[in-house]
Amino acid sequence: MELNWTLLQLAFCLYLTGVIWVIQLTHYPAFALIDAKHFERFHARHTAVMGGIVGPVMVFELATAVILSRSLAAEWLLNLAGVVLIWIVTFGLSVPAHNKLAAGQDQQVIRRLVQSNWIRTVIWTLRSIFLLALVLGAYGIH
Repeated sequence: MELNWTLLQLAFCLYLTGVIWVIQLTHYPAFALIDAKHFERFHARHTAVMGGIVGPVMVFELATAVILSRSLAAEWLLNLAGVVLIWIVTFGLSVPAHNKLAAGQDQQVIRRLVQSNWIRTVIWTLRSIFLLALVLGAYGIH
């Protein structure tokens, strides 16, 4: 196991897992509570700040997943599939929802965003558990 790349992958995944849980349980549900006249400004700030918080780390996570998958080991191919699924959900569901919300508050779009974000939350959480188990196993901790 390429432990340095593995540790980086674990670190990126744990970071993004923590962020997604905060977003899922607090931030996205709060979108429905923001006063409509302030929503566009609030949402613009949210997307600008979150882009900087998660964008670079998602790119690094993808890059390290690709590097690790070059071994063609089943665990790294499975890990890469999880990362790719997250990107598909992000750009197929989350980004379009945010694009709609940029024009103004829409309770139906907010509900869909919260519901569809569970997919990313679950995948990142499962990947964190999986990667942590791999790292602990590499150190002989079971």
